[in-house]
Amino acid sequence: MQRIYLYEELTAFGPFLDPALFPLIPEGLALSQALTHDLSLLDWVTPTVLVQADFASRFQNNNQVQIRRTSERELANPFQFLESPGDKVLVIAPENGGVLETRVAQATQAGLVAVNCGTPSLRIASDKWQTFLHWEKNRVPTPATWLLNSVDASALKYPLIMKPRDGAGCCDTFFLTNAAEFSRCKILCGEKGFMAQNYCPGMAASAAFIAKRGQIIPLIAGQQNISIQSQIEYQGGKIPLPEELHQRAMAIGGKALEGLEELHGWIGVDLVLGNSPDGKEDMAIEINPRFTTSYLGIRELISGKQLMELLLGNSPLPFPDKKEKLVSFQKNGVIIPATP
Repeated sequence: MQRIYLYEELTAFGPFLDPALFPLIPEGLALSQALTHDLSLLDWVTPTVLVQADFASRFQNNNQVQIRRTSERELANPFQFLESPGDKVLVIAPENGGVLETRVAQATQAGLVAVNCGTPSLRIASDKWQTFLHWEKNRVPTPATWLLNSVDASALKYPLIMKPRDGAGCCDTFFLTNAAEFSRCKILCGEKGFMAQNYCPGMAASAAFIAKRGQIIPLIAGQQNISIQSQIEYQGGKIPLPEELHQRAMAIGGKALEGLEELHGWIGVDLVLGNSPDGKEDMAIEINPRFTTSYLGIRELISGKQLMELLLGNSPLPFPDKKEKLVSFQKNGVIIPATP
């Protein structure tokens, strides 16, 4: 049996983290529960979840899952007390403040094998400004983007999106319709660490991939349910897309990953499918080098066991079977009836 640790930052240390991340805890908890369940279906795996005591009871109904309770003293390095060299770990953490990159590095230093992207791709994907520069260099369609300290509000065209370079889950992401709103938001957020980006009309979507042994395996694309008010909120999604849109999403998602080194594990690409049916207005928006909430919907179409085998197993990489149905999911993991 191989031990595989699951580390999800928000359920491991939720009460001790920045309060700005608290709204993401339900998403992190739902994702952790789904992944531990799916890992437990593999007869060669002993899944162990690192979880804060307040959430431990959510995992106790599965006898196949071992629970390791975390404590505040481990916040600086949650892997330092693990004595499992060679065991694998799935690291899920927000990009804010470089947390994801730090946690993957700590796991590696502790002798664990992180099923995550390596440092070169993490540093680009975790910084939306660096992602924009990488895409410009590689001619990936993406909205024009500026750092706040280098742009004049009166010279911009609206509407615009303002967001942190290292944000996650639409936290601190704003929809601005004029220069006055831009200036007020700039004062509220501060220039450092934020950027402005052209708003792209169309369908918000995401494409999921697994990177393994030098191959990038396309999985599935779906629509994102994004509430666009003065502050933008991610609410869940619906999968799969209609076939024509699905092909467009997977094509631009795959192009967005070109030129990135040491891609490994689960990767999501956020994008906008423009209103032009030929795809000429489609735009890549962000790379998520980790599991995302869309996994909750994807596992309804592709079995969680098959996804984990594909990610972790040593067998050949068959294209996974997909169920022919439409699935909607909320960001807290609730599956709801879907309509075309």
